[in-house]
Amino acid sequence: DSTVAAAPHTRPQPSAAELIDEDEDHDVAAERANVQRALDERAARAVSGTAMGGGMAKGGGETYTWPVELHKLRKVYPGGKVAVHDLSLTVRENECMGLLGPNGAGKTSTIAMLTGLYAPTSGHATICGFDLREQMDRIYERMGVCPQFDILWPQLTVLETLTFYLQLKGVPADERRDRAITSATSVELGFAANRLVGRLSGGMKRRVSLAISLLAEPAVIFLDEPTTGLDPETRRQMWSLVDIAKRGRSIVLTTHSMEEADALCGRIGIMAYGRLRCLGPSLHLKRRFGDGFRVEATHAKGCEEAATAFLAQVLPSARRHNRDVSSVDTITLQVAHGTVRLSELFARMEARPVDAGIVHWSLSQPSLEEVFLAVSRIAEAEHLGATAGARKGSKPSLAEPPTAVLQSTTRSVSDDSLSSGTSSSGSRSNHGTSRQGADLGAEGVENGAAGVRCCTHGEAAHAPSRSASPIFSA
Repeated sequence: DSTVAAAPHTRPQPSAAELIDEDEDHDVAAERANVQRALDERAARAVSGTAMGGGMAKGGGETYTWPVELHKLRKVYPGGKVAVHDLSLTVRENECMGLLGPNGAGKTSTIAMLTGLYAPTSGHATICGFDLREQMDRIYERMGVCPQFDILWPQLTVLETLTFYLQLKGVPADERRDRAITSATSVELGFAANRLVGRLSGGMKRRVSLAISLLAEPAVIFLDEPTTGLDPETRRQMWSLVDIAKRGRSIVLTTHSMEEADALCGRIGIMAYGRLRCLGPSLHLKRRFGDGFRVEATHAKGCEEAATAFLAQVLPSARRHNRDVSSVDTITLQVAHGTVRLSELFARMEARPVDAGIVHWSLSQPSLEEVFLAVSRIAEAEHLGATAGARKGSKPSLAEPPTAVLQSTTRSVSDDSLSSGTSSSGSRSNHGTSRQGADLGAEGVENGAAGVRCCTHGEAAHAPSRSASPIFSA
């Protein structure tokens, strides 16, 4: 959704007075400031008795700005364990918000509070305008949940299972059967409507759980690792169903799959040690926390020295990844932002001499997995006080993403410059001169970040691979 994707870049930045944590990520601070401003505006309107302004949705006789709104939500378990630290977050309509994080990050505790399983220790949250503490019964009417583990009865058929949950939702008896059939069909289980749940495959059971979460047209849906344990084909089928389901709804998705988050989520938040560490569209996070971009060049057999020498001329500051035994004819380079104009890179690679031996090359952005590892390591360093006693401001901080941390998470990046390759092979081979993606190399593109931005617009509509995905290939 283009509106969702643009939001983190257009929202006003918080003032210094609004910043509680000097090391807090700018987008996280901006989100918290947005929530605070919305609360202040609603409070002011309530005092003055004026009507809500434009852009406010309505539900249950009340008005709200976002379907899901959290303000300084906090959970402390008996014994003093702080599971969630003052979380401020919004989820918009037609948006799938992804919550990522290592085990123990606070994702499950957050979902448990929002679904009424645990009471928050402090803070405020609303779903469709209803207060989490006072109006949970009203929230249940507008909420759907797909838990991590299926809660199904093997003795019931698919139709009986859906009918039972429709009854819990308060759907009139004369409507339940038709709506149950429609629901089963919507998740491609119409053919198995009369089959016992206990005889379904794992993937089919997950689809039943998804169908349950969609019953009675909920406005907000929580999906807790919906594709865990599924094979790749079934997983992609589930992604298609979730992508359709988010239309007109708000979805909160927790997952350990970077590929899943990349494919489904308009915005992604990464949590660690109970705190929201970064927030934004996948491309935005890759651009902020990624260490430039990656160039892969495949050379003809026996032409490695010639290809290395040519690439050293084109990208003198690039660093080379250690050789991957599975791709002996491929040279992989890490190129930092701002070290090369992409228009010049494209021009020189398109005009490369035949004796350079390069038969194919591609350009790719950092993977979401690399961003996740970098953010997690920064959070761990902050949590453990890895630089205790250092000067204030010298510790790892998400306020200014350190590329050094990300570099340590990539696959064995070598510190040796390509300039070490000085010999040139006389081997010659044909090379392609495809102009695919020439728009990326248009004049005026100054660095890798801008190039990635103009070449991957709308990336969430596709399912990228777990590794860095090529955004240009020639």
